[in-house]
Amino acid sequence: MLNAAPGVNRSMSIASAPSDKTHILMCHDVSPNGPGSQWTINHNVGDQATFIAPLGMFVMDKESHRKKIMVATGTGVAPYRSMFIDYLENGGTDDITLYWGLRHEEDVYWRVSFRSYQ
Repeated sequence: MLNAAPGVNRSMSIASAPSDKTHILMCHDVSPNGPGSQWTINHNVGDQATFIAPLGMFVMDKESHRKKIMVATGTGVAPYRSMFIDYLENGGTDDITLYWGLRHEEDVYWRVSFRSYQ
Protein backbone atom coordinates (compact mmCIF):
# COMPACT_ATOMS: atom_id res chain seq x y z
CA MET A 1 0.00 0.00 0.00
CA LEU A 2 1.51 3.32 -1.12
CA ASN A 3 0.83 6.52 0.78
CA ALA A 4 0.27 8.84 -2.23
CA ALA A 5 -0.80 11.93 -0.27
CA PRO A 6 -1.84 12.72 3.31
CA GLY A 7 -4.72 10.36 4.02
CA VAL A 8 -4.60 8.88 0.50
CA ASN A 9 -3.38 5.29 0.12
CA ARG A 10 -3.25 3.29 -3.09
CA SER A 11 -2.93 -0.46 -3.44
CA MET A 12 0.00 -1.45 -5.59
CA SER A 13 1.39 -4.74 -6.82
CA ILE A 14 5.11 -5.31 -6.61
CA ALA A 15 6.66 -6.33 -9.94
CA SER A 16 10.26 -6.68 -8.78
CA ALA A 17 11.62 -10.05 -7.74
CA PRO A 18 12.04 -10.78 -4.02
CA SER A 19 15.78 -11.19 -4.65
CA ASP A 20 16.06 -7.48 -5.53
CA LYS A 21 16.78 -6.01 -2.11
CA THR A 22 17.53 -2.46 -3.31
CA HIS A 23 14.54 -1.59 -5.53
CA ILE A 24 10.78 -1.90 -5.57
CA LEU A 25 9.27 -1.94 -9.04
CA MET A 26 5.58 -1.08 -9.19
CA CYS A 27 3.38 -1.07 -12.24
CA HIS A 28 0.24 1.01 -12.51
CA ASP A 29 -1.79 3.09 -14.93
CA VAL A 30 -1.32 6.84 -14.52
CA SER A 31 -4.07 7.81 -16.96
CA PRO A 32 -6.74 8.35 -14.29
CA ASN A 33 -4.58 11.30 -13.14
CA GLY A 34 -5.70 10.87 -9.54
CA PRO A 35 -3.55 11.23 -6.40
CA GLY A 36 -1.69 7.95 -7.02
CA SER A 37 -1.01 8.92 -10.63
CA GLN A 38 0.19 12.37 -9.60
CA TRP A 39 2.49 10.86 -6.98
CA THR A 40 4.08 8.65 -9.63
CA ILE A 41 4.39 11.38 -12.24
CA ASN A 42 6.02 13.80 -9.78
CA HIS A 43 8.54 11.42 -8.20
CA ASN A 44 11.92 10.26 -9.44
CA VAL A 45 14.12 7.25 -8.81
CA GLY A 46 15.64 7.70 -5.37
CA ASP A 47 12.82 9.81 -3.92
CA GLN A 48 11.46 8.64 -0.60
CA ALA A 49 8.11 6.92 -0.35
CA THR A 50 5.94 5.69 2.50
CA PHE A 51 4.56 2.17 2.24
CA ILE A 52 2.52 -0.15 4.39
CA ALA A 53 3.95 -3.68 4.26
CA PRO A 54 2.43 -6.19 1.84
CA LEU A 55 -1.07 -7.02 3.02
CA GLY A 56 -2.02 -9.88 0.71
CA MET A 57 -1.10 -13.49 0.25
CA PHE A 58 -0.91 -14.02 -3.52
CA VAL A 59 1.78 -16.61 -4.24
CA MET A 60 2.65 -19.33 -6.73
CA ASP A 61 2.50 -22.94 -5.57
CA LYS A 62 6.14 -23.83 -6.21
CA GLU A 63 5.75 -27.35 -4.80
CA SER A 64 3.20 -28.48 -7.39
CA HIS A 65 4.64 -29.79 -10.65
CA ARG A 66 1.43 -29.03 -12.51
CA LYS A 67 1.61 -26.59 -15.41
CA LYS A 68 1.40 -23.01 -14.18
CA ILE A 69 -1.05 -20.76 -16.02
CA MET A 70 -1.17 -17.04 -15.29
CA VAL A 71 -3.96 -14.80 -16.60
CA ALA A 72 -3.84 -11.00 -16.32
CA THR A 73 -4.98 -7.83 -18.01
CA GLY A 74 -3.21 -4.50 -18.03
CA THR A 75 -1.10 -3.74 -14.97
CA GLY A 76 -2.47 -6.87 -13.27
CA VAL A 77 0.58 -8.62 -14.71
CA ALA A 78 2.85 -6.99 -12.08
CA PRO A 79 2.70 -9.69 -9.38
CA TYR A 80 3.08 -12.42 -12.01
CA ARG A 81 6.33 -10.83 -13.17
CA SER A 82 7.64 -10.96 -9.62
CA MET A 83 6.54 -14.59 -9.13
CA PHE A 84 7.88 -15.64 -12.52
CA ILE A 85 11.36 -14.23 -11.91
CA ASP A 86 11.48 -15.62 -8.37
CA TYR A 87 10.42 -19.07 -9.58
CA LEU A 88 13.11 -19.23 -12.26
CA GLU A 89 15.83 -17.78 -10.00
CA ASN A 90 15.12 -20.55 -7.49
CA GLY A 91 15.39 -23.46 -9.89
CA GLY A 92 11.80 -23.69 -11.11
CA THR A 93 11.57 -25.82 -14.22
CA ASP A 94 7.87 -26.46 -14.73
CA ASP A 95 6.03 -25.11 -17.74
CA ILE A 96 4.59 -21.60 -17.22
CA THR A 97 2.16 -19.89 -19.60
CA LEU A 98 1.15 -16.25 -19.30
CA TYR A 99 -2.02 -15.00 -20.96
CA TRP A 100 -1.85 -11.21 -20.80
CA GLY A 101 -4.62 -9.13 -22.27
CA LEU A 102 -4.11 -5.56 -23.37
CA ARG A 103 -6.22 -3.37 -25.60
CA HIS A 104 -3.59 -2.88 -28.33
CA GLU A 105 -0.49 -4.88 -29.26
CA GLU A 106 1.67 -1.75 -28.96
CA ASP A 107 0.60 -1.53 -25.30
CA VAL A 108 2.60 -4.67 -24.47
CA TYR A 109 5.45 -3.60 -22.22
CA TRP A 110 7.99 -6.04 -20.71
CA ARG A 111 7.83 -8.04 -23.95
CA VAL A 112 11.63 -8.24 -24.12
CA SER A 113 11.86 -8.97 -20.40
CA PHE A 114 9.44 -11.91 -20.51
CA ARG A 115 10.92 -13.33 -23.72
CA SER A 116 14.42 -13.24 -22.26
CA TYR A 117 13.37 -16.06 -19.92
CA GLN A 118 12.39 -18.46 -22.72
